[in-house]
Amino acid sequence: MQDKSFSYNPVDELLRSLRKTVERLTKTGDRGFTADALPPNDPTYVYREADKQLEEFLQATARQVPACYIWGPPDTGKSSLRANTANRFAKEGYVCIQIELVTSVKNVSAASLYYNTLRIICQRVATKGRNLLEELHEFWSAETEVEPERLFQQFIITVCQAIAPKKLIIFIDEVQQLTDWGLADNFSGLLRDLSGSESLHNLKLVLLGGAHPADLFGNKYRFASTIALSPLRRDSQPLLNRLAKVSHQESVVLSEIRSRTGGQPFLTNFLCNLVVRNKSPMVDWKIATQMGELVSSEIMAVDGRMPVIQSHLSSIENRLIGGDIKKIDRKIAALNLYSKLLADEGKFAYSDRSPVQRDLLISGLAAKNGKLIEAANPIYRQIFNQTWVAQTKQRVIERRNEMPSPKICNRDVYILIDQSGSMVRKDEETGGKVRWEFLTELLESHIYSILKTKVNGEPICEDIILTFFSVNKVCEVNKYITDAGQIASVFEENMPNGNTFIVPTLEKTINTWFDKREDRGGFIIIYTDGQFDDRDKFETLIKQTCGRLESQEDLKIIIIGLGSEVDEKFYIKLDKNVSKFKDNGGKDCNLVVFDVVNQMENIIELLDRQLVDPEAGLAPWAKEKYPELFN
Repeated sequence: MQDKSFSYNPVDELLRSLRKTVERLTKTGDRGFTADALPPNDPTYVYREADKQLEEFLQATARQVPACYIWGPPDTGKSSLRANTANRFAKEGYVCIQIELVTSVKNVSAASLYYNTLRIICQRVATKGRNLLEELHEFWSAETEVEPERLFQQFIITVCQAIAPKKLIIFIDEVQQLTDWGLADNFSGLLRDLSGSESLHNLKLVLLGGAHPADLFGNKYRFASTIALSPLRRDSQPLLNRLAKVSHQESVVLSEIRSRTGGQPFLTNFLCNLVVRNKSPMVDWKIATQMGELVSSEIMAVDGRMPVIQSHLSSIENRLIGGDIKKIDRKIAALNLYSKLLADEGKFAYSDRSPVQRDLLISGLAAKNGKLIEAANPIYRQIFNQTWVAQTKQRVIERRNEMPSPKICNRDVYILIDQSGSMVRKDEETGGKVRWEFLTELLESHIYSILKTKVNGEPICEDIILTFFSVNKVCEVNKYITDAGQIASVFEENMPNGNTFIVPTLEKTINTWFDKREDRGGFIIIYTDGQFDDRDKFETLIKQTCGRLESQEDLKIIIIGLGSEVDEKFYIKLDKNVSKFKDNGGKDCNLVVFDVVNQMENIIELLDRQLVDPEAGLAPWAKEKYPELFN
């Protein structure tokens, strides 16, 4: 059965990225250290309390809540724990499926998440005489009116029955992505339903992520256990075995390492690796001095840092800079608390009820010590110092400007898709994919963002009208889109065909907006992979439309280019309003906004950036690539 019978197939990016190893920095030069998960049976793997707790959960035979959650800051060994546990239990006859929610797609719908998760499971589960993947395709296609989380629950029962009496363990890593996709509450509801199902006694779910349980799931779901990853201890035998190769006082060496790292797993393993690979063996009476020199040269010296160290430090910093703009005040409060922890070796009573303390803990900069919270280790204290705090607070404050303007809301949104024959081509800009398939996936993400974004509680729109353009006449296809999951089937029903005439369809769309607008603004978003066949008429239509507007803020025509054949200069000139088109009051009217998919930040930023100041909102890459257009 071909995948084109499947409504949600275009989010294959999610599938491909549910792979065994997260794509992190793996190029390590000649010193052989990566931030990836340790492979199964690696002799350097340290068995911790978390391993024991997870094994107890998986081996429990009494009916209980079927999911546990393992959490910790960046690079604390979550993926290594997953890989090693899955390997051990697979040898004992369990069916173990490992999934990572890592994708370049910024917005994923519930339908895409659950269907693609089931696809992964069906592809990896071996059954005699059954093709679970075919069964899934037929089942999902037939149940178009049922909520995707309900479909997931129904079909996972089918999978469990197919492999009985074996037990199924599904490991899902990077689950903090659920928050970014707005699916955490939905997923919590799914977990509750799975907990109540008598048909799933042989299913266990192991969730792993970089978010505190209270922030990811709140009180919406009760796990069998939540497991916080702990620092590495002084008696970690695999580390001692490694260090014994270079020193007779391996316990002293490890103690010196831990005194600098606080047992932070990544830093501790990194320093152990440096000690073992260092050309000069540890001299007993110089251990402290030699360790200090290694830390100074390999971690503290910015110019000498390995890429893997820089990546680790950046992942910590990004926790306190990036993320939800709505939580900026909370991030600033976390930085203020961290500043207090830095001062005079400060310590405070820890409370799980404090979101600020949770943020600091999950960033990795702070750690629990009994009932106290304190700065995690001396290495972080030196790198993430008071100067860093002041600079980072300023960067966080500046992010307030990223909030969309309220002018983006209460608009009619139209999408016009280039349906020309060239959309079947592949090129580097689309990652080697057919442009039509690439655009299907991209558009699902864009539509999800547009429908979900609100400013001060106001949405951009309630629905989107989608149509196509190709031949030199008005396209009769008009699809009302209320959910991003509709896009795949719309694209399957309308394949590339014909030329690139846009004016008939665009003119009808513009007139439709003028006829129904009342007090609402409008966005017309055009996706194209080349130049319009009626270019001169298109430019004339833009001029005429400007003359009908009272303000350039009322309507914006956003052109998004993809592929290698887009005439960027032509569109940039329109974006700059080189021809000085005027509105009906005689003021400059910059109607067109242009960007390309491999340069644009996100669709919301693109819709918003020229509403207030069109000149300031021109794409930065365009100024760098075509300086002659900006002189």
